[in-house]
Amino acid sequence: MKCYKCEKEIETDSKFCSSCGTEVKEKPNHVRFEDVVKTASKVWFVLGYVKGCDKDNKDSLSEFEKVLKNNHEDLWELYQEVIEHWKNWAKEGNNEKDKKTNGSK
Repeated sequence: MKCYKCEKEIETDSKFCSSCGTEVKEKPNHVRFEDVVKTASKVWFVLGYVKGCDKDNKDSLSEFEKVLKNNHEDLWELYQEVIEHWKNWAKEGNNEKDKKTNGSK
Protein backbone atom coordinates (compact mmCIF):
# COMPACT_ATOMS: atom_id res chain seq x y z
CA MET A 1 0.00 0.00 0.00
CA LYS A 2 1.22 3.55 -0.70
CA CYS A 3 0.80 6.68 1.37
CA TYR A 4 -1.65 8.95 -0.46
CA LYS A 5 0.42 12.02 0.42
CA CYS A 6 4.08 11.07 -0.22
CA GLU A 7 3.42 7.85 -2.22
CA LYS A 8 6.00 5.84 -0.25
CA GLU A 9 5.30 2.15 0.43
CA ILE A 10 3.78 1.52 3.86
CA GLU A 11 2.58 -1.55 5.70
CA THR A 12 -1.12 -2.25 5.14
CA ASP A 13 -1.85 -2.31 8.87
CA SER A 14 0.01 0.96 9.62
CA LYS A 15 -1.88 3.83 11.19
CA PHE A 16 0.70 6.43 10.10
CA CYS A 17 3.13 6.72 7.19
CA SER A 18 6.66 5.97 8.34
CA SER A 19 8.06 8.48 5.81
CA CYS A 20 5.91 11.60 6.22
CA GLY A 21 3.81 10.83 9.29
CA THR A 22 0.47 11.25 7.53
CA GLU A 23 -2.38 9.31 9.13
CA VAL A 24 -3.27 6.32 6.99
CA LYS A 25 -6.92 6.44 6.03
CA GLU A 26 -9.02 6.24 2.91
CA LYS A 27 -7.89 8.62 0.21
CA PRO A 28 -9.89 11.84 -0.05
CA ASN A 29 -11.98 12.09 -3.24
CA HIS A 30 -9.76 14.77 -4.77
CA VAL A 31 -6.69 12.55 -4.33
CA ARG A 32 -8.47 9.56 -5.90
CA PHE A 33 -9.48 11.79 -8.84
CA GLU A 34 -5.88 12.98 -9.22
CA ASP A 35 -4.77 9.32 -9.33
CA VAL A 36 -7.25 8.64 -12.12
CA VAL A 37 -6.03 11.68 -14.07
CA LYS A 38 -2.37 10.65 -13.62
CA THR A 39 -3.10 7.10 -14.75
CA ALA A 40 -5.17 8.29 -17.71
CA SER A 41 -2.37 10.64 -18.75
CA LYS A 42 0.15 7.80 -18.61
CA VAL A 43 -2.13 5.55 -20.65
CA TRP A 44 -2.61 8.23 -23.32
CA PHE A 45 1.16 8.82 -23.44
CA VAL A 46 1.85 5.11 -23.95
CA LEU A 47 -0.95 4.63 -26.47
CA GLY A 48 0.01 7.79 -28.36
CA TYR A 49 3.59 6.70 -28.68
CA VAL A 50 2.68 3.18 -29.75
CA LYS A 51 0.22 4.58 -32.30
CA GLY A 52 2.94 6.87 -33.63
CA CYS A 53 5.48 4.08 -34.07
CA ASP A 54 6.41 3.31 -37.64
CA LYS A 55 4.50 0.14 -38.52
CA ASP A 56 7.18 -0.92 -41.01
CA ASN A 57 10.01 -0.35 -38.53
CA LYS A 58 9.69 -2.81 -35.64
CA ASP A 59 12.85 -1.33 -34.11
CA SER A 60 11.01 1.87 -33.14
CA LEU A 61 8.57 -0.07 -30.93
CA SER A 62 11.37 -2.25 -29.54
CA GLU A 63 13.42 0.84 -28.70
CA PHE A 64 10.42 2.45 -27.01
CA GLU A 65 9.81 -0.70 -24.95
CA LYS A 66 13.48 -0.85 -23.94
CA VAL A 67 13.54 2.78 -22.79
CA LEU A 68 10.25 2.37 -20.97
CA LYS A 69 11.35 -0.82 -19.21
CA ASN A 70 14.72 0.57 -18.14
CA ASN A 71 13.67 4.08 -17.11
CA HIS A 72 9.99 4.19 -16.20
CA GLU A 73 8.96 1.23 -14.05
CA ASP A 74 5.41 2.45 -13.41
CA LEU A 75 4.80 3.17 -17.10
CA TRP A 76 6.35 -0.18 -18.06
CA GLU A 77 3.91 -2.00 -15.73
CA LEU A 78 1.01 0.01 -17.15
CA TYR A 79 2.18 -0.74 -20.69
CA GLN A 80 2.27 -4.46 -19.89
CA GLU A 81 -1.30 -4.28 -18.53
CA VAL A 82 -2.47 -2.50 -21.68
CA ILE A 83 -0.76 -5.04 -23.96
CA GLU A 84 -2.27 -7.93 -21.97
CA HIS A 85 -5.71 -6.32 -22.25
CA TRP A 86 -5.28 -5.94 -26.03
CA LYS A 87 -4.20 -9.57 -26.37
CA ASN A 88 -7.23 -10.77 -24.41
CA TRP A 89 -9.53 -8.48 -26.39
CA ALA A 90 -8.12 -9.77 -29.68
CA LYS A 91 -8.41 -13.36 -28.50
CA GLU A 92 -12.05 -12.82 -27.48
CA GLY A 93 -12.75 -11.16 -30.84
CA ASN A 94 -11.26 -14.12 -32.69
CA ASN A 95 -13.32 -16.53 -30.57
CA GLU A 96 -16.47 -14.61 -31.51
CA LYS A 97 -15.50 -14.77 -35.20
CA ASP A 98 -14.93 -18.53 -34.89
CA LYS A 99 -18.35 -18.97 -33.27
CA LYS A 100 -20.05 -17.06 -36.08
CA THR A 101 -18.10 -18.97 -38.73
CA ASN A 102 -19.06 -22.30 -37.15
CA GLY A 103 -22.70 -21.24 -36.77
CA SER A 104 -22.80 -21.24 -32.97
CA LYS A 105 -23.61 -18.34 -30.66
